[in-house]
Amino acid sequence: MKLSVVIVSYNVKYYLAQCLRSVEKAIGVLECGQLGDASGDTAEIIVVDNHSQDGTVEYLEHCFPASRYPDLHVVACTHNNGFARANNLAIRKSESDLVLLLNPDTIIGEHVLKDAVSFMHSHPDAGALGVRCWEPMANQLLRVGEDCLLRWWLSIR
Repeated sequence: MKLSVVIVSYNVKYYLAQCLRSVEKAIGVLECGQLGDASGDTAEIIVVDNHSQDGTVEYLEHCFPASRYPDLHVVACTHNNGFARANNLAIRKSESDLVLLLNPDTIIGEHVLKDAVSFMHSHPDAGALGVRCWEPMANQLLRVGEDCLLRWWLSIR
């Protein structure tokens, strides 16, 4: 496995569904590229639900069934662990060389994963990579702190 996409959710099931669909497309591009392997073991998605009260876990089970999404793993917490602890929980479950921490209200472009994984593989000394936040409605890049959360790649192995 090359990549684990980690998403922590709390009462954001509709944002999360959009995020997962964009990640699914990006994984498809990643698997079709040179970085993909024949086994299809290129990426996994780990969603840690921090005890949402909006039916997130049930929604994911219905809209993203394990039979169709075998690389999507949902961890349903019995209490809210907080953002950092939930990310750490998923990172420990990861079986990948690279981990992407992604916010559930994020929609990524189709080539983002392929380009980021390629960059990390061509720069083995890099420990982290931040990608740019693009505001499509304003057609501009956002600076950190302008309602934009950086997404970090952590090289864990």
